[in-house]
Amino acid sequence: MKHIWLGVFTLLAAPAWAQSVTFVDKDGYAMGPGTWTCEKAISIAMEDGGSDKSALIGWILGAWSFSTFAREPAYSDVIEDVGGQAIYVETIRRCQSAPPDEILHVVVRAMVDNTGVE
Repeated sequence: MKHIWLGVFTLLAAPAWAQSVTFVDKDGYAMGPGTWTCEKAISIAMEDGGSDKSALIGWILGAWSFSTFAREPAYSDVIEDVGGQAIYVETIRRCQSAPPDEILHVVVRAMVDNTGVE
């Protein structure tokens, strides 16, 4: 059931950010908020709400959720224990310490790679 709601959310939220697609490497690409600079992501994170903030939260949690499919169960356990709110807050905090023109998906990828758990 969670997967159905995630799909519905993705379809409904897509028009808000689907215009921007950036190719990252030969194996994939980032789109939507994943292509935003940290400066833009931080600005939107500080807002009270709105579709851009919802898209930002959804993208960050989706990226972290997706990362669990390529790793061992211990990694998934850590992500589940930490929880979505803490992951979102830490991702924005890492963006705040990154250069303003750093791209959000690069920050998230570095965080995933540095979790210390496979």
